[in-house]
Parts: sequence; C-alpha cells; structure tokens
Amino acid sequence: ARLLVQSAAAAGQGHRQQQQAAAARTREAVEPAAMAFFEQGSRVWYRIPEKNNLCMAATVVGNDGTQSTFQGDDGQTYTVKNAAIGPDTVTQMHDTSKDGLEDMAKLADLHEGAILHNIALRYRQSNIYTYIGSILSAVNPYKDLKALYSDEQFAAYREKAIGDKPPHIYALANEAYFAMSKSDANQVMLISGESGAGKT
Repeated sequence: ARLLVQSAAAAGQGHRQQQQAAAARTREAVEPAAMAFFEQGSRVWYRIPEKNNLCMAATVVGNDGTQSTFQGDDGQTYTVKNAAIGPDTVTQMHDTSKDGLEDMAKLADLHEGAILHNIALRYRQSNIYTYIGSILSAVNPYKDLKALYSDEQFAAYREKAIGDKPPHIYALANEAYFAMSKSDANQVMLISGESGAGKT
C-alpha cells in the first residue's frame, strides 16, 4: 500500500512538474510578442539618462524578446530591457512629430525634445522660421537667404493673418502694423536670443 501511495505521489509530482514546464514554455513563447511594444522601423522618443531624460527621436531597429534596440538620431545605438519600457524610458512618437510642423502648437508630443526635433527637421528643410502659436522661432541659417526677403515675399504677406502663409517675420510685422492701424496705439515686439543667434 505504501508503494502504491509513493508511486501515486511521485506520479502527481511528475505531472505538476510537466504542467509547470509547459506553463514556462508558454510564457517564453508569449512574452516576447507581448513585450515587442514597437514595430521595427517605427519612430519613438528615447529618454537620455545622461541628459536629464531629454527625449531624443529614435528608430526601432530590433527586439530579441528580452530587450529592444533603438537607433538614435544622434547616430548612437541604445538598448532597453523590454520590462523597463514605459513612459520613463521609451514612448511612441506621434505622427505630428515625424515631418516637421509649421506651428508647434499643433504638436501632440509636448516636451522639449519634440520642440527641438521639430525645429531641426524644418531647419534641414531650409525652413528657418517656425510658429509656436503667435510666437515666431527663428534659427540662424549662417548663409544669405535673399529670396526669403524679396519684394515678392514682402508683398505676399501684406494683409495676411498669421497662419495664412508659412512662418515668416513679415507675418509678424504685418500683424503688428494692422494692430497699430486698428487700435491707433504703439505696438511692441520682443526679440530674444543669445549672442550670434541672428537677431539683427
């Protein structure tokens, strides 16, 4: 009788071990898929620990089931354990951040990295002006852009509201002139920037 009980106990233990092993294999098969949060080639924001978690644009280049690999726009490769992926490490990039918007008030990603990325995208497209609502951000092109300030351009912005045409200093000048004419009051423009930024 003792032999039968021992055999039954051994069989039960063996069965439990088989169930545990099967469950482990199932987890191994499911977890990589569950942890593959981002498709390869998708754009994300990677938070750089060494730069106070500043968000940097990056591209997903791989996922081996335990960690994901990202190619930052700075040319560096970064890896993050899948279990650690979340708002504090990596987040999906919204479509509004992918091509460069004329007005950053329309960005869905609201953080410093998104603003810098948008300005950089537009700069590479030779667009030095970008709106943030009625604020105009300008980046010094360090080259002559005569066509940008031609008589034709000046005329094109006359009597146009901000947003009717691509961002330009002429749009703000026209807005100030219109407000001065309508209110019969002086207008003020604040031009701010570090030395060499191109304020003059």
